[in-house]
Amino acid sequence: MRIVNFRQGPEHLLSYKAPNKITNKGIVHTITRGESDSTGNILLGASAAAGICDLAAVCKETNEDALVIAETKGNALLLIIDGMGGHKNGEVAAEIVGGSIVKSFFAAAGALDLPQAFSTAHAEIKAFPTFCGIDRDHFPGAVATAALIEGNKFKGLNCGDARTYLWRKGKLLLLTRDNNLFFDIYNSFGRGKKPALKFPLTGNDLEGYYEAFRLCHVPYIGETENNVVTICLGGGVAADPVLDKIIEFDLEAGDLVLLVTDGLGDYLPFKNFIEVLQRRGHFSPEEVVNELFLELLRFAPNDNVTIAAYTHLRQ
Repeated sequence: MRIVNFRQGPEHLLSYKAPNKITNKGIVHTITRGESDSTGNILLGASAAAGICDLAAVCKETNEDALVIAETKGNALLLIIDGMGGHKNGEVAAEIVGGSIVKSFFAAAGALDLPQAFSTAHAEIKAFPTFCGIDRDHFPGAVATAALIEGNKFKGLNCGDARTYLWRKGKLLLLTRDNNLFFDIYNSFGRGKKPALKFPLTGNDLEGYYEAFRLCHVPYIGETENNVVTICLGGGVAADPVLDKIIEFDLEAGDLVLLVTDGLGDYLPFKNFIEVLQRRGHFSPEEVVNELFLELLRFAPNDNVTIAAYTHLRQ
């Protein structure tokens, strides 16, 4: 297992994929136009980021996740993608999404239009020549969540069931809504007479939803189809996905932004998630990513996992 990083400069890109086959050598990674600092963190101005994209599941031979962290003109992009299971070539769809969105990021000199970038990635999957002839039910697709840092401004956008969290002053907030069948059922019928969930989720509402989803999905408890996503990029859907609104707010010094694929939330109990953040939430992003990953492995995940972390130090 390797944490991958890059150093700040005029224009830097980190793209990271695990090998398709399990090997004893761990994870193969590529870094272009960059390097880490002495502590192993990606340097973004006065802030730092780190990430991991790992096969994780011992029973899988293919990693369908992808991770991109990029910086240009002082703006930073964190993007995680999860190729859709049950569809063909999920790993290829994930790479198309990552390549398309980071290309848009650099073309816009960091001033990325997130909805347009997601729409472009959706179109590129649909037009990919190798996918011609694949039926609609198995057409390659991916889910993605992105965080764009513009100075002290945060902008986030989600499509599917990857998640973006904010750890601020000892409190965890879920910023993004899961676009899946489980969320729709839980929000409409699973809370009794309680009102619909309001985002960002925190406190008891967050813990209740997190654990309900995890316990519903974990295979040894009884996996259902409730994790089926309701929107995605590609996936045989002709029209652009109807995305939630962009999440925007001002970052504060010490904020920790976390992006995770469902390989973490499906298996890591909420209590353990919080305990790691309480221990490491004020340390480097690399330490947070590493600790979360190692804690997750204790629960024998049956999926790939990608985690990206960003610590904001500017004011």
